[in-house]
Amino acid sequence: MTELDNPRPRTWSWHSPTLRVVVSAHRNGASLRYNVRLVGELDLASVGSLTDALAALRDAQPELVVIDLSELQFVDARGLGALVEADRDLRAGGGSLVLARPDPHVRRVLTLTAVDTQIEVR
Repeated sequence: MTELDNPRPRTWSWHSPTLRVVVSAHRNGASLRYNVRLVGELDLASVGSLTDALAALRDAQPELVVIDLSELQFVDARGLGALVEADRDLRAGGGSLVLARPDPHVRRVLTLTAVDTQIEVR
């Protein structure tokens, strides 16, 4: 039995000076879902925290990864690139990525860059 076989959620985090990435795993039968909460700024200086967190999830081949953007205050081109890359990797493995509850400023960036046409935003 692995840690993810446990029905209780498991939570862990990655940090950089400007970004905190909090991940929780949820299993419902055979379905594996990760919730990822981003707090702070996703930019060139902090994108490594997100890519490290998502790389750790990749081997588990989750059905769904939901990234909560409600506490993300800023995202630059490198951060957007990391989100698009994560979406591509998850789709290749049969999973999907959803961006949830973006802050109004972040939503505007997603719209202006057309990322919201590539990745589902709720």
